[in-house]
Amino acid sequence: MTDLDSRLTAFAARVVTPELKPRGYRKKRWEWTRVTGDVVHGIGLQRSHGNSADHLRIYVNVSAYSAEFARTVGSAVPDDLTRAAPQYVTRFEDVVAWPGQWIDLEEWSDDALDDAFAAALRDLDAHLSRVTDGASLAAVLRESDAPLDTTLFAWWCATGDQDAIRRQVQSAQERFGQEERWPRLAAQFERVAAQHGITLD
Repeated sequence: MTDLDSRLTAFAARVVTPELKPRGYRKKRWEWTRVTGDVVHGIGLQRSHGNSADHLRIYVNVSAYSAEFARTVGSAVPDDLTRAAPQYVTRFEDVVAWPGQWIDLEEWSDDALDDAFAAALRDLDAHLSRVTDGASLAAVLRESDAPLDTTLFAWWCATGDQDAIRRQVQSAQERFGQEERWPRLAAQFERVAAQHGITLD
């Protein structure tokens, strides 16, 4: 184990677990997961493939899963919700004000990283805590600005939200309508809509 590996292990024990465990998260390897009812929240540290003995880069992944959302769109729900594929997955820099897309461990002192990341974890938890059911998960997905997310589109179709259906297709067409692949993308929307008895204009 390199010095940086030891620092990462110590950092997780010193900062990440103490911040997340009181909030209901449980650690498994480099993942911290909380199950509340039929909702799962996740925060994970991912090592870069380009790491070396003197360079350790970490990405921070954030996720949420709702069994209600899955059932509504017609997806199977596993008995162990922590094994389900999250419907919402993003990186922490898209949620919190972090100065970059990752953490290069060797560029931080322990004290500076501890303070900054503890604050980031509290913000990440507050963000994930908004997801309490299928509707709140759909709201977070909408805010993430992913117009090609057909899982979210399926939610609008399944719940009969005609305004959201129209808005998502329009947003996707405005952004991707001039691309050669647009007919294939439009066909995906049409297939999902048809599965839920919706005919697109």
